[in-house]
Amino acid sequence: MRFARWTAASVGLLMAIVPSAASAQEAGTKVTPGRSPQDVLSAVPAEAWAVLAVPSVTRLEQKLTAFGQQLQVPMMSPIALGKMMLGITQGFDDKGGLAVALLPLKDLSAPARSLVIFMPVTDYDALLAPWAPQPLEEGSAISKMALMNKESYVARFGRFAAVAQSAEVLTKVLGAKKSLRDQLDKGRIERIEKDDLTLWVNMGAVTSSDLYNGLAFLIQMTGNDPELLRQFRTASLSVRFDPAGVTIGGYMDADPESDSGKAMSSVQSTSRSLLTGLPKDPFILAGGQMYNKESNKIGIKMLDKMMGQLTQQAGEDVEQVEKLIETASEALLSLRHLSMSVSPLSASDEGMIAATMVLTTESDSKRLCQTFDKLVGMFKKMMADDARVAERVGMFVYNADAEKVGGVAVDHFKVTLPPEELDADWIRKIHKVIGPQGLLVRLATVDDKHVAVTLGGGKGHLARVIDVIKSKETPLAEDAGIKRVAGHVAKKRYVEFYLSADRLIKTVMAVAEAIGEKIPLTAAIPEINAPLAVTSSPAGKAGVRMELFMPMEMISAVKDIVMAQMMAPQQQQLQPVEDAAAEEKLIPYTIIKRDELGSIKVSFDLRIDLVDERLPTKQELEAVSRHLHSKEKVHERTFVLFYLPGMKVDAGAFARAHHNPDLEVEIQPWFVPEKYKHLLKE
Repeated sequence: MRFARWTAASVGLLMAIVPSAASAQEAGTKVTPGRSPQDVLSAVPAEAWAVLAVPSVTRLEQKLTAFGQQLQVPMMSPIALGKMMLGITQGFDDKGGLAVALLPLKDLSAPARSLVIFMPVTDYDALLAPWAPQPLEEGSAISKMALMNKESYVARFGRFAAVAQSAEVLTKVLGAKKSLRDQLDKGRIERIEKDDLTLWVNMGAVTSSDLYNGLAFLIQMTGNDPELLRQFRTASLSVRFDPAGVTIGGYMDADPESDSGKAMSSVQSTSRSLLTGLPKDPFILAGGQMYNKESNKIGIKMLDKMMGQLTQQAGEDVEQVEKLIETASEALLSLRHLSMSVSPLSASDEGMIAATMVLTTESDSKRLCQTFDKLVGMFKKMMADDARVAERVGMFVYNADAEKVGGVAVDHFKVTLPPEELDADWIRKIHKVIGPQGLLVRLATVDDKHVAVTLGGGKGHLARVIDVIKSKETPLAEDAGIKRVAGHVAKKRYVEFYLSADRLIKTVMAVAEAIGEKIPLTAAIPEINAPLAVTSSPAGKAGVRMELFMPMEMISAVKDIVMAQMMAPQQQQLQPVEDAAAEEKLIPYTIIKRDELGSIKVSFDLRIDLVDERLPTKQELEAVSRHLHSKEKVHERTFVLFYLPGMKVDAGAFARAHHNPDLEVEIQPWFVPEKYKHLLKE
């Protein structure tokens, strides 16, 4: 529906953004088109700053219709809607291409005056008949008309009707000697024509303009380097619809002599998997990236800027900071590959999530660990004069050669959480998610080229990673989901990443439940095993092509989840109200606190006593929760926590009985005070 509105607006509504003040005198002379373009790229002048191009309107409409049918979502024809809004009954070429071009801007306050719309035609006069255009003067190729009650100008331009708010701009279009097709290389043309919708930007023209010079200061104020954008020549963003899914493509190319151009031209791609050293575990996020010296030099420049402030604050330690920067730069220059993953763990004592990173260096991988050790030490030393900051920094501890795993020396980077600021319940929650050792990062120098880094999963997970690195295999590449989407992205690439949306949602919900929180998501989460895929690959002499593929299985599942969640309130069935006899059987309780979030949920903290010198049973707790839920008819969910005498609220409850939306009751023995633990056996 949004695209349909855009299609209609592309001819009319864009013309109404800024009222036109153009007059017949803008045309200057009687201009005669120097070209007769037959396709949309040939119609757009080479000097254009930006272009939104649809190579085939009918093809896009057919694909959108098929896309809507796959999702079982009705979609109105964008062409039909556009024609209806503009009063077009004939003359429009449904099989042709459509483009909106932005010519060089002189005034940011009136961007619409630099827009030109190219509409494909089969009969120019029939198309324009509803608007009754009149020539600016006798023999002029440009006519004046009222489009949606706005003064506009139009000219026949090959197989197109060129429409603009300014006759002067239209004159430039007709007189242009070169087109966008003349400017682009064969590969870029083929890509634009293959995709269904493309936004192309002439970065070189934009960044070399006086307008950009005025904006450069503002860009610099945000902490970014305005000169970096000047290194790029063009950029584009495209969308392509296929039965298998949706592909979003990005493209950038740079001046080959610039730092960015040298970095991109030096990139080496591969058809081999980049998931080096990652075990074949169910993953939430997994990926890998290749590096080279040229691309690393750009990273070092950014590091120099970031560390420059640290150098200014170093005082007497300035030499040490400079040496640290030099050491870090040398280590970064040697980086050749990085792979990483985040995986949910099966039920164990080592947490619920494991994060893994494998660094491949040109040589001397130990230096990476040593550099990090020095960085931590230097930072602590510099902050030593500020007692408050020093205390905070003291939480970070690096221990070299702290243990051995799989015969490999392992360093520890430990973050110790202050118990005086986090109660025992919060620390327990953190340990439940990432393991009993808390925020402990393990760094293992597997050999002279590989460093394995893990958080969560304990020594066992690190041992598995070490084994995979030593095997020099990529078992995760054999994952069924990855193999399913691999054919829809670049075969040769230097970056590849995969995101499993279903596992992400399930893991977030599992973690929330484990720490005593509930996410109000009632929709069932299916096993999709079709991850989102992202790749980057070299393109041209100094360019890079990025692709993001969203498989239809994932899009459809997300749509179903959203729709089910939206329908949940209407389908929610209230629990039957307990009768008076049932109320009389309830064990005594006291409401300590009641919180509500609109109609989404209501939460209770209750104080309960022992029942005949024993702990309350699950059945008794269930009865209390049902009773409270029956009284809260406007809420979709009810959360109830039970506390025994002497227990602190929000520090762990004796039991919970939540309607989310179905009733679940759980006694939590690990929170029971010592004086009641003997009753657990009963």
